[in-house]
Amino acid sequence: MVDKHNEALKVLPTLFKDSGYDVTVADQSFANYSFVSDLTIYKSTGIKTQTTIKMYANIWFMEHHIGQDNITSTKIMRNFFWFALLKVSPSFIRSFIYDGSEFWSPDNQGVSMINFINNYSVLEYLPRLFSFDSSEPTALFLTNEAIHESVFLQYPDYVPAANVTDTGTGKYSRNLKYHSTSAFFLKFGDFLETLKENDVYDNTRIIIVADHGASLDAGIPGDVPFLKARREYWNPLLLIKDFDSRGALKTDMSFMTNADVPVLALEGIVSNPVNPFTGNPLTMEGKKDGVLITTNHVFMPYQHGKYQLKIADDEWVSVHDNIFDPADWSQVKLK
Repeated sequence: MVDKHNEALKVLPTLFKDSGYDVTVADQSFANYSFVSDLTIYKSTGIKTQTTIKMYANIWFMEHHIGQDNITSTKIMRNFFWFALLKVSPSFIRSFIYDGSEFWSPDNQGVSMINFINNYSVLEYLPRLFSFDSSEPTALFLTNEAIHESVFLQYPDYVPAANVTDTGTGKYSRNLKYHSTSAFFLKFGDFLETLKENDVYDNTRIIIVADHGASLDAGIPGDVPFLKARREYWNPLLLIKDFDSRGALKTDMSFMTNADVPVLALEGIVSNPVNPFTGNPLTMEGKKDGVLITTNHVFMPYQHGKYQLKIADDEWVSVHDNIFDPADWSQVKLK
């Protein structure tokens, strides 16, 4: 399984490299099945590697005059008290007190912002990390987990603060994921402005893709009981800004998966692309009759087998055409 995973992480970088691109990869998810990305899988490939997550957090703290102790000490002192309360409570109410590790925190007092800043600092410093003088076409693969780290941020700019005093007044003002998502797009928007200022925005294809969505009430009506979670969980973000694109942001409701990204990335660059490790063509044909997805949420590699993922026969679902129509979802048993 780890060998196949590493191959998958190398498919696009290899194809771009073979097409004459200067390729850099950063923080690839679970590379070599390591939670902290092991980029040695690209050794001797000619593909450049860079670690960004956590690398700029200390600089961010210094430049913003916020000490890490300001971010963590309040949480630790508060949770010591709540943990003591947990330990002396009857077992049947402990999960209620634990509250999914939040300990009934109404704000960031119960949440460390360190992991968020480990990722957010990369986004803030993107304009400084790029140069615009390459003589070759370039391809960059960057993983960032700022949205994954849900924290309250200071409104209206959604910036980290030791003491958040204003979370806004809108519908999602108390939604942690809305805060971290807003922070991502605001900072990435700054980076897009940097690309424009340096005259490289038009000749850049940008794809933003998530591995999964969030099981939140985000507007998809109609319940599908056998999913055991809201359909938003299987509706990851997919945004693309193509070369020389113009006009207002468009929403395309075509049936897509994040497995379509290789075809989108290579379009007009590599004709009839083929996976260099398997010899299989890279196309979107595999979804024409719908796709199988799993309702199994066990994502850590060590929780699965060496040669096979541990997914039960009744943990599979078929979906086709329109994810917003409950009728297009059905449960599948493989045996």
